[in-house]
Amino acid sequence: MQLAKRVSARWMPRAGRDVGAQSDAAMCHRLLGEVSRTFALSIDMLPKRLRDAVGDAYLLCRIVDCIEDDARLPLERRLALFDTFDAVVGDDSIDANGFERQARAAGVGETPGEKDLCAHAGAVLRSFRSLDPTRREAIRPRVLEMSMGMREYATRAARAGGMRIKDVADLERYCYFVAGSVGGLLTDLFRLDLPGIEDDKLAELHRLGVGFGVGLQLVNIARDIAADLARGACFLPTSLLERHGLAVPELLDPGRRAQVSAVVAAVCDLAAEKLRDARAYTLAWPAGERTTAIRVFCSVPLVLAFASLRVVRESTLARDSSPKVSRADVLFAVHDVLASASDDGALAALFERHSQPNPPAPRRVDLDLRQCAELAISPAREWMLGQHGLDGYGKAELRTNVTMNAEDLLLREFLGVRTEEHTRRSAAWIRALQREDGTWGNVHGGQADLSATVESYVALRLAGDAEELPHMRRAASYVRAAGGIAATRVVTRVWLALFGLWNWTELPVLPPELILLPPWVPLNIYDLGCWARQTMVPLSIVMAHRPVRRIAGLSLDELVSTSASPPQGRTWSAQALFLADRLLCAYEERSVLPLREHALREAERWIIRRQEADGSWGGIQPPWVHSLIALSLRGYPPQHPVMRAGLDGLDLLTIHATDERSPARQGGRAVTAR
Repeated sequence: MQLAKRVSARWMPRAGRDVGAQSDAAMCHRLLGEVSRTFALSIDMLPKRLRDAVGDAYLLCRIVDCIEDDARLPLERRLALFDTFDAVVGDDSIDANGFERQARAAGVGETPGEKDLCAHAGAVLRSFRSLDPTRREAIRPRVLEMSMGMREYATRAARAGGMRIKDVADLERYCYFVAGSVGGLLTDLFRLDLPGIEDDKLAELHRLGVGFGVGLQLVNIARDIAADLARGACFLPTSLLERHGLAVPELLDPGRRAQVSAVVAAVCDLAAEKLRDARAYTLAWPAGERTTAIRVFCSVPLVLAFASLRVVRESTLARDSSPKVSRADVLFAVHDVLASASDDGALAALFERHSQPNPPAPRRVDLDLRQCAELAISPAREWMLGQHGLDGYGKAELRTNVTMNAEDLLLREFLGVRTEEHTRRSAAWIRALQREDGTWGNVHGGQADLSATVESYVALRLAGDAEELPHMRRAASYVRAAGGIAATRVVTRVWLALFGLWNWTELPVLPPELILLPPWVPLNIYDLGCWARQTMVPLSIVMAHRPVRRIAGLSLDELVSTSASPPQGRTWSAQALFLADRLLCAYEERSVLPLREHALREAERWIIRRQEADGSWGGIQPPWVHSLIALSLRGYPPQHPVMRAGLDGLDLLTIHATDERSPARQGGRAVTAR
């Protein structure tokens, strides 16, 4: 589970557009990014006059796909969903929310992104109905055709006990309904933007567009074989499997790897053949100012399809595997496409390069500054608007480091509210961020960080990872070599002290009486920034109580460094801090009990008065978690309204990845920054 911050900005509706329509459009943009990063990227590159129509059409098609894919639902219920969907798409006078209500009740969608899409289908339909009539009529029959085909294949799969494809012709027919029809839909929309295309040319574009869609779907099938098998579906033609002496249950058998590779290669070859239609389709749109964006839109998924085929051909089919194109390859594709889209020769050469097994790195090209600005600013603006929900607030993910996840687990353990499911997800994310040398860092690609590594290690021990496991041994080896727990940051040692893994007497003193100092006295809390004082005040309560809640069977002897640290000279500022700490320690030993209790009560009230409406403190993690710990030490149980609001605030902002099989995207947390 990945923790993140979420930044907020108040949305202001654009002039000339109804606020309700604007909210629906914003919702559609957000949903688009959840269900397809590739097409969201491509659609954002279209001009506004096409972007809304293509986006709405794609989302409608994905809703159909969600109904067909969700084999958890009884066939009768899915057929009823198809009926309602066809009705609301076919007749604009029918309540747009009818399908949404039915989809919410059924829980349609196999991933969080798909569930979110179907649960907000009303916004998609309202956005579709706000398009001009010519665009609606270009989209409507294609979506209904797709729905008809998906209904047929869903019925077949339910009666056969799982999706099975008879032969290559059946596979191509299935791909036509899923994606080939979308190629025809796009051609109809692009034609509206470019009047005057001759009938023969239009017929050829329709034929090539269908091939384009079929080719992309074949790439998806080749890439997602293991994932499809996990949900009981197989799109590899039975005739092709039989030709190589295979049955569906043998596809993941390591002993049949050669035969399976031959079948996968055959599907990849068929996909590559169809992608030749995609190349021809993209180049068939003439180069020009009004068509460059269309060519970019077509070229990005095409180049990424070439990259996916390379990854699939180089991969070995295994359980829970899903070959993915790297982010570097995505950036590679976008760079090359933007540099070549406006020139026929350059674009044809680009396709040839990327269809090769090992394409060269992109050449440096000086792009037209105005074109670059338009391509960058337009999708960036629409993306920002797309982060706004129906409440009018914008929310977006800002990732933090792995210590947020580790400390989240430790917080829940201290409060007694940690669950197995939450632990599993958080631990999966923490493991996914561990580097090969066993360490964790504070920033992506940054150097190893001792404190981050110790906190992550402890969190994984809490999750049940034994110290003898290879990834844990690598982490412990680094910690010992880097100086052990003693060399970590103070905050890390505070977390360890909460569980008896470090001695409170070996930590600096932070007396709660600081809350009583007036603003004109040096070192008063208002000399600090907002988030710093909101962290320091609860920490002063924690360090006054010095709680120890030991975890059965957990010690960190393996993290103790056997090498003594060389003595280090102190700067004048460090010396001053050392002397201040000695003075505070002397006060701590002689603190006046009534004054201490008065300070703790004042600090407690100070914390409660500063809790935000969303349950947070300061909108960031450090004061939030330490405030919850401090209040628990002051006698507030997890069920208390203040504690419940704080914990609910953390839970409410959890972000779950759409791919539940990927530990690196098992989920995340966000907090609202103000």
